[in-house]
Amino acid sequence: MRMSKFKKEIKIRQIEKRHARNIDKNVYYNIILCTIFLCAYGLMMVYSASSVHCALSEKYNYDSMYFLKKQFIFMMIGFVGIYFCQYINYRILEKFVSLAYLLSTVLIVALHFLAEEKNGAKRWLDIGPVSFQVAEYTKIAVIIFLAFFIAFTANALCISRA
Repeated sequence: MRMSKFKKEIKIRQIEKRHARNIDKNVYYNIILCTIFLCAYGLMMVYSASSVHCALSEKYNYDSMYFLKKQFIFMMIGFVGIYFCQYINYRILEKFVSLAYLLSTVLIVALHFLAEEKNGAKRWLDIGPVSFQVAEYTKIAVIIFLAFFIAFTANALCISRA
């Protein structure tokens, strides 16, 4: 009698594990599918917004798909980056959360003193031959910080991660 209950529990656990794996695969496929649709929509918008201007301009070699091609190349670079990032252990980022958040704060403060005003705003920081938008780095740093903070708070409050 006990053996049959034990076997039933094992079968139930196996079914639950299989079901959990299928749900995970479906979620990832849904995310990938949504990403592809959003990128395709973005490509259509870039082409729609720039095709006439580029077709009439010598600067873009009269190529109506000039910006579409550039956008597609950067989109493919992004997909390759996503592919390689999925194999990185994200727990490594926990070591650098404080540093990333502090650096983003320092860069935002430095932006007010070191950046040139263009069109009424200070957005780009020039460091030697390289210039970049501090807001782009700050977005990533804040996302990593909030993920760490929420996970830390959940652990402190003994809330399980589903």
